Amino acid sequence: LLLDALAGKGTLAGVPGLWYRENGAVRSNPPEPGPLEDVPLPDFDGLPLEGYRQEVFEASPFLPYQTSRGCPGNCAFCTFSRVHFGRALESKSPAKVVSELKEYSARYGSRYFSMCDECFNNIPEKAAAICDAIAAAGLGLRWEAFVRFNTLDEALLRKMKAAGCALIKVGIESGSDRVLAAMRKGLTAAQAQKAIELCRAAGIKVRAYFIIGYPGETDADVDATIAFIERNAAAIDSFSLYRFRVEYPSEIWAAPEKFGLEDLKMRHPHFQYGEAGGRRWPELARDKNRSLARVMKAVYGKVLAGRYRVGPLPLLAFLLCEKLCDIGRGGAWRWLPRWALDAVYTLDPRYFDGTMGRYAAYVTRDLFPFSRSDAKKSGGVFPLLDPGPE
Repeated sequence: LLLDALAGKGTLAGVPGLWYRENGAVRSNPPEPGPLEDVPLPDFDGLPLEGYRQEVFEASPFLPYQTSRGCPGNCAFCTFSRVHFGRALESKSPAKVVSELKEYSARYGSRYFSMCDECFNNIPEKAAAICDAIAAAGLGLRWEAFVRFNTLDEALLRKMKAAGCALIKVGIESGSDRVLAAMRKGLTAAQAQKAIELCRAAGIKVRAYFIIGYPGETDADVDATIAFIERNAAAIDSFSLYRFRVEYPSEIWAAPEKFGLEDLKMRHPHFQYGEAGGRRWPELARDKNRSLARVMKAVYGKVLAGRYRVGPLPLLAFLLCEKLCDIGRGGAWRWLPRWALDAVYTLDPRYFDGTMGRYAAYVTRDLFPFSRSDAKKSGGVFPLLDPGPE
């Protein structure tokens, strides 16, 4: 369509997803993605795949693959439901998934995949059919996927395990039912705990994501999140902790006043804001950092320290981070907590070997062991916590 428009056989206004300048004004056309079933495999030929090969994968690339499109959730902070512009949930046919995974494996020599769906179980019955087809094909793959606990049950977990799923990634977000309701997660802390137990019973590891500093979150809510992590410490294999931030084009971005926010301003790399009639941005940022430091210390001190050989450096860095938050009033100072965390990953060899870091390669042999010898080689030393982006 674009070539036709440039050749005078059409108009730029008829090219979906195009941004262009017309009469001095920047214009944009709404995207019109085609059916997922018709989308071809990405072609990685000629790309430096060695950058995606890790020793823990026996020099095998860890590749993305998409089985479905869309998320049934309507979380106030999330962009997925708006990015898809109201399109219906989609899923590839089981036959197409098997065919493409076979082709991927043959072309790039990989047995490790990350299902990059927004929500693998967005259509549970289709996810189950895909798992049945992968298992029946005997592909011998290992993969991870994001899921929603709302539509995850024991039967689907068994099918996912049989198909090679080794890791489930899930946004639990908070241990406070009050905060979960404000987020519109459609989930309670008790339901999340039950789903985690089902994952453990199925033999699938869990990576849990939490958001700290959501609008209206109190110290009591943070205490509830810490208590949730402690209750489920044995069943959660890795953690990712994020400071809340306003994302474009989430509902919070579109109507901040509905969530008690005001004075929303873009300040690279994200939005700053204030509470309606309450705290301004510098104080909100410091309070979020304090809460994050509390949760991080709980994860390290009460969960990972008993599971892995966690040394004094990370604990010292988090304490330093908490103190720096108190003086991070703006300018370069606000980055000191981030630099303190980065120092942990740079200076401590246990965190610098690709098992942890700002962009952590957390999917290691302890999550994807093919044999006892593989698991033994890992040494069992993978402190799996990713503090997430600033």
